[in-house]
Amino acid sequence: MQSKEKFNMEKVFVTGINGLLGTNLAFDLLEKGYYVKGLIRNKSKFEGPLHPNLELIEGDLFDDFTLILKDVDTVIHIAAETSQNIINYKDYWKINCNATSQFQNTAILCKVKTFVFVSTANTLGFGSLNDLGTEKSKIKSPFQSSFYAQSKLEAEKICYSTKTR
Repeated sequence: MQSKEKFNMEKVFVTGINGLLGTNLAFDLLEKGYYVKGLIRNKSKFEGPLHPNLELIEGDLFDDFTLILKDVDTVIHIAAETSQNIINYKDYWKINCNATSQFQNTAILCKVKTFVFVSTANTLGFGSLNDLGTEKSKIKSPFQSSFYAQSKLEAEKICYSTKTR
């Protein structure tokens, strides 16, 4: 049985919780008093600290998360295909675009207040102090030939177009 306190805490669902960014983000959120639900492929491989307000959910990015997201305030979607040696764009697209779109649509369906998509600076390329870049900047060399960067840029566009519908 969950304590009354857990029902009053803001709940955040994090994908990619076992990666470097996901583990550190979860730890930070827990320290700040959030209840964190984290998607992981295999619970036994979780490398972060366990916490009473952390719920690890074993699954795949393409599972149905409707019931899990019903009581969530924020989704932070970090999980991505980041390998740089995949030779087919569709292999990046499946995870970085299709899964992102499905997650965002499920979050909308479940009336999640905030959906955060974590992209990459690779969609902008190298910047400088004089030209930091923004989401409106064109992708720069050498990243325009990276399937990873292209897929993350496409996912950004999907998220933006879904948000504005």
